[in-house]
Amino acid sequence: LLDRAETLNVLSTKLQQTIDSIPLSILVLENELITLVNTTAKESWALEVQTPLPQWIGRESRVEVAHQNRIVNVEVHTFGTSGYIVVIEDVTKKVASREQVNRTQRLALIGNMLAQVTHEIRNPLNAMSLNVEMLSDEPLSELGREMLGIIQTEIARLEESTHKYLSLSRPPDVSLEELDPKDIVMGLIQYEGQGITFDVTGQSRTVYVDSNILRRCLRNIFRNATESGCSTISITYTVGTEYLVIVISNNGTPMVPSETARVFEPFFTTKAQGTGLGLAICKQELEYFHAKLELRLDAEETTFELQIPLTRT
Repeated sequence: LLDRAETLNVLSTKLQQTIDSIPLSILVLENELITLVNTTAKESWALEVQTPLPQWIGRESRVEVAHQNRIVNVEVHTFGTSGYIVVIEDVTKKVASREQVNRTQRLALIGNMLAQVTHEIRNPLNAMSLNVEMLSDEPLSELGREMLGIIQTEIARLEESTHKYLSLSRPPDVSLEELDPKDIVMGLIQYEGQGITFDVTGQSRTVYVDSNILRRCLRNIFRNATESGCSTISITYTVGTEYLVIVISNNGTPMVPSETARVFEPFFTTKAQGTGLGLAICKQELEYFHAKLELRLDAEETTFELQIPLTRT
């Protein structure tokens, strides 16, 4: 009996060491209590033996759930006559990567289509623009000049839209330089922030960015905030272990949940004259130097979080 007990202790130790080496969270549930748990489960979810199973895990055989701002895949298998083995995998990064690939593929497909359509549109636009310039030199009535001015404005708007469409079809030439994003922000505040109060806090630092891409992104965010009717824009800098984080909030009319879920989709816009390409292009271009742009869901404010790598990648 002593020899058998010693053998069982050795096997139990080896089993615990084996499951502790697995990067997935693993636990055994018997009689409604956790009887075995590995190190990953303890560190990731604070699970302990002789405690009940948390409600967020459930008993379904395979399900993807959200918990603590993470997405986890939970698999449940029967164990013995009345027990369960539960395997939990954090798939937050996998889901984010999958969504990024899908979004990039959609943008590439849309970009190729728009490049062909835009090419066909620009030729008659150029002809129209040339003829309008020739007409502007002719003697016209006041009404005629007013109508000519409307035509010129609409041609300019169409040319701006076609330029945005072409931006989707070809990646920009990324040129990284070491600079402090705060300098770009302060420059934009001076020229873009008329009538808006800016509250800037936190410590920034130099990072490697494409200044043109970053400037376009920030200008887009500021203009969207202004058009939402805000009076104050708050900007906070935080230096983390991997990223410089810039949080930009405004007190304008906040987005509803159905809008925030689609804010980075091409052609989605809440503006009467918007193309729905500004934020979609911004997010795509930032990813060329591994920066991230996310929208936080907030009932009172619209908050964007920009993450820029601290090191050159």
